Amino acid sequence: MRQNQFDAGAVQAEQEAILTRTSRRATQLEAVASALAAEALRRHGWVRLIARGASMLPAIWPGDELEIIAARPENLRPGDIAVCLVGGQIRIHRVRQVLDESLVTQGDNHAQPDPPIAFAEVYGRVEHVRRRGAAPPLRAEHEGLAVGIVRRLLRRSDALRALALRLRRAVAGC
Repeated sequence: MRQNQFDAGAVQAEQEAILTRTSRRATQLEAVASALAAEALRRHGWVRLIARGASMLPAIWPGDELEIIAARPENLRPGDIAVCLVGGQIRIHRVRQVLDESLVTQGDNHAQPDPPIAFAEVYGRVEHVRRRGAAPPLRAEHEGLAVGIVRRLLRRSDALRALALRLRRAVAGC
């Protein structure tokens, strides 16, 4: 019995070590992919990416195809969706305020704005979103009352947000 307990502990320790190494590699790959996307945007003026996170629900859903164009940060305005490279990761959030040398952004699904982002970290803006062939509006002022209500509900409820993501995956067949 004691030998089995020891073996179980050793197996659990090895599993945790594998998960840690895997997580570290995934983070490194994400940083490389983010840097490559930022470089492609800088060199060619546009890039297409697939959205992964839920911070911009309901405007942008995981799996949406984003067409991103290079844009000078001082030309962005509140309501645009900025593409930034922060801490080695791409962040795609809505512009709330343009300051002298930085932007204040916020995910539509976040209750608080992000810390200011230096202009040097801003690479462009989302020009188009493709969701199953359709192009939903990007600017908040173009959303209808129902979308505004859904956005507020998703921002406030983790359970509702998780349910919405599960339903979308089921409908999309992901």
